[in-house]
Amino acid sequence: MEKKLACYDIDGTLAKGMLDIPIVISECKNGFVNFFTCAELAALMVEYKLGKIDYETASDRLIRAHAFGLRGRHESEVANHAEKYIQENYKKLFREFGKIAIELLRKSHRQIIVTAAPGYIANGVKNLFNMDDIISTQYEIHNGIYTGNVPTSLAHKDAKINLLGDCDIDVAFGDSERDIEMLRKAKHPFCISPTKGLARVANEEGWAIYEDSDSSICNKINKSLII
Repeated sequence: MEKKLACYDIDGTLAKGMLDIPIVISECKNGFVNFFTCAELAALMVEYKLGKIDYETASDRLIRAHAFGLRGRHESEVANHAEKYIQENYKKLFREFGKIAIELLRKSHRQIIVTAAPGYIANGVKNLFNMDDIISTQYEIHNGIYTGNVPTSLAHKDAKINLLGDCDIDVAFGDSERDIEMLRKAKHPFCISPTKGLARVANEEGWAIYEDSDSSICNKINKSLII
């Protein structure tokens, strides 16, 4: 029997916060990204935290500055560093909810990550949880080297659903406004500790909101799905 489709956001859903940030900080410390780019990224985060720019704007500018900062680096060394960091810092970075939910749905669902994070970070998360595929922001690579360009960005809310196309989504997990269209397309939408914007839409749409402990969330998911 063909498996159903389950889609997962990373930031604030599988991860406790924005996964890119600690990984980029580690890249700065280890010389993958130059000092000037690190300073630019830090300034952007300050603007966002002060409310001077919204989440989508901050995400898009961070993505483009980061991609430019990786210009000239080898794809493999950047990916290996990220995967090692993710593996070594699992408990600090991720919610237990994700691991439990993924195992719960593994036999019945094809599981993919849908995220604004760059592909090499999304792939590290995919490998961590032994998932099936990713849909993510893509940094341009030529002959194994980052060029600094971003041909595909999922920073904006419509980008995820555009790339998902006509996929028949059974289950979707998200936490922010950027996940609204993906959640709307799903038969079973799950709003995990949602932002105020997503919570407002969830209430309008009648979607379930999950803000309990990870084990409690998974118990509710188990009860609501026929697997």
